[in-house]
Amino acid sequence: MDMEVGVVFASPPTAGCLVIELVSHCASERRDGRIAFSRSLCGLGCVLIVASIPLGCSGLSRRQNANDVVSARQIALRGLDAVQAQQWEQAEQLFAKAVDVCPADERVRWRYAEALWHRGAKAEAIEHMQQAARLSGGDPELLVHLGRMYLGNDDLPHALRIANQTIDSGHQLADAYRLRGDVLVRQAKWHEALADYHAALSIRETYPEVQMAVSRVYFEHGRPQRALSTLLTLAQSYPSAHVPTDVLYLEGLAYKQLRRYEPAISCLAQAEAHGMKTADVYFNLAEAHYLAGDGTNAGLCLRRALELRPQHVAARQLSQQLQRNRQMASLVP
Repeated sequence: MDMEVGVVFASPPTAGCLVIELVSHCASERRDGRIAFSRSLCGLGCVLIVASIPLGCSGLSRRQNANDVVSARQIALRGLDAVQAQQWEQAEQLFAKAVDVCPADERVRWRYAEALWHRGAKAEAIEHMQQAARLSGGDPELLVHLGRMYLGNDDLPHALRIANQTIDSGHQLADAYRLRGDVLVRQAKWHEALADYHAALSIRETYPEVQMAVSRVYFEHGRPQRALSTLLTLAQSYPSAHVPTDVLYLEGLAYKQLRRYEPAISCLAQAEAHGMKTADVYFNLAEAHYLAGDGTNAGLCLRRALELRPQHVAARQLSQQLQRNRQMASLVP
């Protein structure tokens, strides 16, 4: 894949930190407000004279040796390589080292905060994310990431304040509307949440997390047809063999609620075949078979559900119903 490198001197050399912007369709891609770096970047053999990639050094308030700045970038890239390899412990160590080298680098602190969050160190992660947002001068993208951390830590007031602040500032960020919608769902304000989710979709038409959230709200509030329509639109954005299992599962539940048992069985069976082997999946598959008049396959699925969760209440009730049906059938001459 081709690569472009553009050099932008954002400040005079005397500022202590010359900034270049690295734009690459294979090495650096801004997607949904996030920056992802390809593992291939380090092997490209490119020579960058003096640089800070979009992990940027724009917040530096003191002079730094240019070699230290470049070193921090190199360490950060190794950390991103580790993230892509799911080596989170190593990534955390590398980002911590990069923060030590360039403490006023907001993007490195963001990545370090994410690594801490992945480990479960939520308070420390939020502290570093707060610093990243402050160093960035209130970058709305970083603020929304901070808001999501607040939400993940059950701090709804702070998450809502950040979402409102970002939206009210006039930034048309789909992520900000999603954040506020997620907070409103947690507050059981379903209509307001749907309005924010639809605002997010008006900015970004294909947004799987929001489309799933909309579908769940519709489904849980007795509107299975609307849920199904949203899910079918989402499914069309994937190759037919790569529709996510959670999409297939919720499609199956919507079909079942609409009493369309054959497509319900098909979707639930696909979700199971693709790795979603939970007691709830097997129970819903069993119930769809039962409602379609197939007691044999219903029994097989119930057995699997109860093996995984012996105290699954709905599965036990359906199993008892099947036993009563068999007993009544045996009495018929």
